[in-house]
Amino acid sequence: MGRAWADVATATDTAHAMAECSNRGLCDRTTGRCVCGVGFEGSACQRMGCQGTSDDGLPLGCSGHGECLSLRDLARFEYDKWSQRFQYETPWDAEAIYGCLCTFPYTGPACTTRTCPEGDDPLTSGQVNEVQLLSCIGFAGNIVLRFAGQPSKEIAWDASPKDVEKAIEATGTAVGDVVVTFTKSDSTKLCYAPEADEADVNVAMIEFRTVFGDVPPLTFDEASSSFEGTVETRSVATHGELAVLRATDGQYASAIQATKERAACAGRGLCEEEEGECACFTSNFELFTSSDLYGGPGLHGDCGHPMSVVTMCPGAEDALCSGNGNCLGRCRDGDADGRCVESEFSKDLFDDDATPFPSYHAPRKRWQAEKPFQCACKQGWTGGDCSLMLCPRAPAWFSYPSRDDKAHDALQECAGMGVCDRTTGMCMCPPHLTGAACERLQCPGADISGGFPCNGVGRCMSMRELALRGDTTEGSPAHHLPFPGLEYGFAYGSENDNGLTWDADRMYGCVCDEGYSGYDCTEKACPTGDDPGTRDQLNELQSVACKYTSSSTDFAGRFQLVFREQSTVWLPYNSSATQIEKALEALTTVGTLSVTIKHASGYDNPGPLQACYHKDNAPTIISVQFETEHSNVPRIMSLTDSVSVRVYADGESGFGGDASSHAGTTEEEPCSNRGLCDKVTGQCTCFHGYGMSDGLGGRGTIADCGYKLEVV
Repeated sequence: MGRAWADVATATDTAHAMAECSNRGLCDRTTGRCVCGVGFEGSACQRMGCQGTSDDGLPLGCSGHGECLSLRDLARFEYDKWSQRFQYETPWDAEAIYGCLCTFPYTGPACTTRTCPEGDDPLTSGQVNEVQLLSCIGFAGNIVLRFAGQPSKEIAWDASPKDVEKAIEATGTAVGDVVVTFTKSDSTKLCYAPEADEADVNVAMIEFRTVFGDVPPLTFDEASSSFEGTVETRSVATHGELAVLRATDGQYASAIQATKERAACAGRGLCEEEEGECACFTSNFELFTSSDLYGGPGLHGDCGHPMSVVTMCPGAEDALCSGNGNCLGRCRDGDADGRCVESEFSKDLFDDDATPFPSYHAPRKRWQAEKPFQCACKQGWTGGDCSLMLCPRAPAWFSYPSRDDKAHDALQECAGMGVCDRTTGMCMCPPHLTGAACERLQCPGADISGGFPCNGVGRCMSMRELALRGDTTEGSPAHHLPFPGLEYGFAYGSENDNGLTWDADRMYGCVCDEGYSGYDCTEKACPTGDDPGTRDQLNELQSVACKYTSSSTDFAGRFQLVFREQSTVWLPYNSSATQIEKALEALTTVGTLSVTIKHASGYDNPGPLQACYHKDNAPTIISVQFETEHSNVPRIMSLTDSVSVRVYADGESGFGGDASSHAGTTEEEPCSNRGLCDKVTGQCTCFHGYGMSDGLGGRGTIADCGYKLEVV
């Protein structure tokens, strides 16, 4: 047993009850083991496994280049980019959905691709490195900082600038190289005493030399530190204009936000993800190669060093930016070949023959001046030359929580579980997922090549849609309306920000056609019935009260009764018990029942003994006694026209108890618990002494093993 991947809600925003094989596999009755559907694993098919294969082509989570973690463990053992830690314990999928935490430089849903070196565009100018601040007051113990969740080495209170550099750089490749300077230039100690004079106040200024773009903040890890005193960190990302600290001689040190690009291959090449290597641009005889991250030649592998004078954007001369973008900062004048003859940029962001689109960046003059010969790709395109297509994005299946018990809200290409085909802009999804962005769980049957959802004998429905099939109390504010006037089902996903029902439109399951069963509708359903060996049980009883107000004798109103998603014909307000009984028994969801109508006691002025009573007359009560529908059956619902209807079920009562109800306590079991079901044929093999019944415990023609044979 495991939590169902998809099932019918039992209350508002309450679903994923325990189910055999988690409703994503079939039980092998000869071994007692689950045969799981594609993409699922575990003894109860309770896990969505990690993708990946070994070098031999055998299944291997994360391809041997990462760690396969549940969302709960991801939250427990890791941090987010801001070095924050949240828990993920309550949601139903905490131990159900697994994903890969890839080892650098591997990336992708199966850790099969590699990241390429990133760098600053060598043609941009006037940009600065990130500078963050660290201050500590005290003179005992050690400090531990975190960067992108990774811990530094311990930093002693009296550490020198070089000591601080080494400790921060120990966080790993994410931080790169840093340079630390003290505002008190002649100091060799990081921290200062609480009673220090202004001349002795010190702030460490930490410049990130090789990490550009959106640089995560350094944070103080108090739990891992032994420092006795006060520690403060500042970055523009976390403090904005308040990213300052009091420094030496009453001055203030200010943090600086990086303005350099952090682009794969420095934006002057394309990443070959299979090997994690950059293919630098060579178009128009303009060559780029590996740099030192500052525009000069080096070994970084990022295409950040121009080997020639650059006078054009990447791409063919007649199709700059591959025809999928606009070339920023082009020359105002040019020669016959369109090359620059003056070192003067265009005043306009767009060419005359380009299709303008709104700029969401800085103002035009600043943008064109700072981005010479850089491609601004049109929507749907990416890459330094706009030759690669973007794929649709959707909330990720596997990502770090954004707060306690809230995940699945970070947008990722192909929902983080598919692979983007850059030539088509289409996601290649694993077999168990579907949708343009791999954002939905595939219904069983469709997860097999050439298959049909629910194997063609069922309806594929989302959790939100499945919840509408749940039984609920009439008049409850938590219900949806499948069609006008019908109060039916529960709300699932009623709050957009509820982290517990994130899957309302993403998890799908099957509702099998009559005669079929199983999570994928491949099993034949056997007849069900009441166990003939049990005693002192009750059939379901429900009561209906119908009232009209019209004085017209031509038309005073009408109603329909709805049971298990089937509706009766329209019944006039003055219908008899026999008419109602026949209308209900005409539904395929109903076998045999009995209907009676009576006046409520204690009221004067009784009217006709009919389905609905006039508001000025004594109430009439319709009693519906189910006979062949066993167990606790769903509530009867109604559609009305000029009348009002109230249904009493599950022990509810009204009119002094005359409108009474009770839940059924009989069984509704395959083969009435007195035989074995062959799910291939849908036929029962009855135990010795039991045979076909009439659905009421007597001898009959229903092959449900519900009749106890007489011993001769």
